[in-house]
Amino acid sequence: MSLETFEDGLDRYGAVLARWPEDLRPSAERLLAESSLAKAAWHDAGLIDDFLASRSEAGSQPDLVDKIMARQRALAPAEVPAMHAGFRRKWPNALGPALLCGAFVLFGAAAGFMVMPAASSYDVSGVLLLTSDTFYM
Repeated sequence: MSLETFEDGLDRYGAVLARWPEDLRPSAERLLAESSLAKAAWHDAGLIDDFLASRSEAGSQPDLVDKIMARQRALAPAEVPAMHAGFRRKWPNALGPALLCGAFVLFGAAAGFMVMPAASSYDVSGVLLLTSDTFYM
């Protein structure tokens, strides 16, 4: 086993070799007995394992979920609105802008129809028409 593989195993399985897979354990023990760099890496991994174990024991609270849920229930509103509430209840301020947009569309359509008959009275005989091949006057 190389030192890099050993360090990768320390990262994955920790410093306790009993947690390592059985096929990797003998070569890890052999490298640990032969290499001072492996011993230093193993010692560092042991310190990290000890630190993590002390933090998880001190910070574990079996009733933490119950405390969080009780706090959430205390802060939740008494009545949750139904999912099928009306449009005005879900979007109380949406009707005004929607009506305004509709008015602009109707105004634009009316203005377009009023201008259209006037456009047909213009003299278009001097307009240059372009096609792909020729120019027409």
